[in-house]
Amino acid sequence: CECAEGWTGPHCLVPAGYDDVVWDEPDTIADVGFHPPAYFPATLVAGFAALFVVLVVGMIMKGRSDRVEGYSPVPNVSGVNGGGGQFA
Repeated sequence: CECAEGWTGPHCLVPAGYDDVVWDEPDTIADVGFHPPAYFPATLVAGFAALFVVLVVGMIMKGRSDRVEGYSPVPNVSGVNGGGGQFA
């Protein structure tokens, strides 16, 4: 079924048209009352970056020291997962 010019809908009974009014404006974070700071101190950003770098370097160094010193895990003596220790 094809509708005649200017009509639409499942039975062609609705006139084709449009609505210029935007009834539901998109929400913003300011609508809930949160206003972020206009200025974020560069020293704070630099501090967080330095902290992140120190943490990453510390993890890398810890991993390397475990391999260099020949770390081996303590054997499982609890009887869990087939440890077979004195508590099994």
